Amino acid sequence: MDKEKKNLYSALSLFLLVVIVLGVYSVFWGALSGDNSPAYRTISVSAREKVVVRPDVARTSFSVVTEGEDTEDITTRNNERVTEAINFLKQLGVEDEDIRTSEYNLRPVYSQSTYNSYGEFVPRIAQYSLTQTVQVTVRDFSIISDMFDGLIDIGVNKVQNISFEVEDPEVYAEDVRLEAFKKAREKAEAMADASGFSLGDVTNVYEYIENQNPGQYRDMAMGYGGESSYAAAPTIEPGSNEVWVNVGMSFEIR
Repeated sequence: MDKEKKNLYSALSLFLLVVIVLGVYSVFWGALSGDNSPAYRTISVSAREKVVVRPDVARTSFSVVTEGEDTEDITTRNNERVTEAINFLKQLGVEDEDIRTSEYNLRPVYSQSTYNSYGEFVPRIAQYSLTQTVQVTVRDFSIISDMFDGLIDIGVNKVQNISFEVEDPEVYAEDVRLEAFKKAREKAEAMADASGFSLGDVTNVYEYIENQNPGQYRDMAMGYGGESSYAAAPTIEPGSNEVWVNVGMSFEIR
């Protein structure tokens, strides 16, 4: 009987030793891994502020579209017009790095009136169409009207949207960033007062910047043959851009 009690006490002692060792190990490992942080609730708020600035770059693109039955002929004529247009831009002061070819597309144009004896449409190449598109960044707004006028005279028959942008909005975001974060904190404090809790430490922040221009000019499309109903250079005003700073903050709540 005494032997059985002795064995039981030995087993219990070993069990308690294992529990103690595991407990010490768990505390020690939690301290090392950082998992001993208390759980907390959070609240997240957002705010935004804007600064109105004058844009410093304009971006547009133009296309030369040439059609005909001889691909070699339309390629030669199209390349000549595009080269002349690019040289004209450089004469106005546009830098090489601000001129980029974005499209070179030679495609067949099918006849719409060819049918077989069963009344089924049979595709037949009537001619070819070559489109070259060039993207341009303009930094001197005083040349824009002359640029459009000269491009049309050269034979450019499509001018796409022109947009006015702020090239580096981060420069202007600094002016309103602090105000945006102040507004976010005030919103969180108002929510805490209304809900009966208090704010703790900031647990997370984020920010992103928007660059918006409310004005956009639409396409100006001319006849593909080079003839244009476009009579005079447009008067184009860049207007103003809105640089928005959007921020968000998360707080521990108590």
